[in-house]
Amino acid sequence: RFWFDAGEATTSGLVIIGRDRDALAGDFNATLLLKVPAVLFTYAYLPPAEVHIYFGPCPAGFVPVDETLGSRCTPCSTGTFAPQGVEKCEFCPIGTFAASMGSGICEPCPLGHKCPKGSSAPVACQQGQYENELGSGECKRCELGSYQAGSASTACELCPDMHTTAGPGAVFLSECGCEAGSFSRSPTDMCEPCPAGMACAFGSDLSSFFNSSEHARYPTLLPGFYSSPSEPVHVYKCFDAEACPGGPPGSCRSLVEDEGGFLCMECSDGRYFSGEGCHTCEPYHS
Repeated sequence: RFWFDAGEATTSGLVIIGRDRDALAGDFNATLLLKVPAVLFTYAYLPPAEVHIYFGPCPAGFVPVDETLGSRCTPCSTGTFAPQGVEKCEFCPIGTFAASMGSGICEPCPLGHKCPKGSSAPVACQQGQYENELGSGECKRCELGSYQAGSASTACELCPDMHTTAGPGAVFLSECGCEAGSFSRSPTDMCEPCPAGMACAFGSDLSSFFNSSEHARYPTLLPGFYSSPSEPVHVYKCFDAEACPGGPPGSCRSLVEDEGGFLCMECSDGRYFSGEGCHTCEPYHS
């Protein structure tokens, strides 16, 4: 009724791994005779699961349950290992893993993955990360000017020429942009210096002004300067600095909707411009 996975006789003892093939739990009674030089042993009970009987050191990947005659060797759990003859299993070191029970050694973590201490399986690097070395305990974040939208990656993708990212660990191409103090006319165009009289935050893209996209980043006017919405980076210095508050191209300081225009000097019907803005015409004015 019993078969054996492995058996090895030596001058110091016998190591046998056996399993009851047919019996159900609670419904068997078997006697196994183990013969070692000059000694006769009888082991009267074997459990229905895997049994490891040893008379000598446990093999690699196994540790003793007790010290009595005919005691068992139990396999190390996943994420742990044991060389031959040791008394307890140890956690796999950082950068290694053990996926199977009864491991005598731990394997190095593969590329694109990380293995913390005691890993039973490699953990894939997340988006915005990569790992290009074997046996790593942590994934690296994508450096400035690169991004990675996939997982288990061994490298990051570079941003277009002259573009960078706001910080390490970028995930998408859309996170690439021109450095602060410069802008592009579209996401794939070269970066240009920010025009005088304007401020260009990181990622300033002129096309986002025309597209009116959500969370748009584009060059904005400094106070005292003006540009038209149709030519937003053609900047003029205002004669009346108070009339030009800065902000999006075309911004003028006026409480009347149709007032402003070029250099914020155009007034609505019935009003005229002076150095202090638009004023209502008196009866003798035309």
